[in-house]
Amino acid sequence: DSLDLHNITTVETAPGNIINARYLNLDNFDLSNELCFELHRVFLFYSKDRDVSSGHLLIQAIETFFEFLEKYNQSQTDTLKIKSLAMVGSEVFRIYLRHCQKNELNINIPAKLKAALIGYAKHTRLIPIPSLPNVNFILSPGLIFSNDQLKA
Repeated sequence: DSLDLHNITTVETAPGNIINARYLNLDNFDLSNELCFELHRVFLFYSKDRDVSSGHLLIQAIETFFEFLEKYNQSQTDTLKIKSLAMVGSEVFRIYLRHCQKNELNINIPAKLKAALIGYAKHTRLIPIPSLPNVNFILSPGLIFSNDQLKA
């Protein structure tokens, strides 16, 4: 019997705390969708070996990234829409970083997502290891600034 990840909605973290996959309650977050299912697998894989705060931060990162991708995909042609994590590359992640900055999100949110995606890719080999840009400097609490903005 194989494990059906669609039915798993919580993770027990390394210290033994239970975290609910809150993002499953987002509008349009559907585990029959490849991207949503992959994000869910990242959470299940990454959070089990981390502390509670790390798991909660990843939930927040998945929520903000999913909401960002929904808006991003609305302005893309079908061939450019992000339908799986394998399609998330440097350019899309840079746009996500700008989204985080614009919305004054804590830099730890995209940093946690990046760490989780790379860790998941390296350890499971279910997606290619993404080449993502650095999550750069905090110049003000909660704000993200890229090298390009610092040069301006």
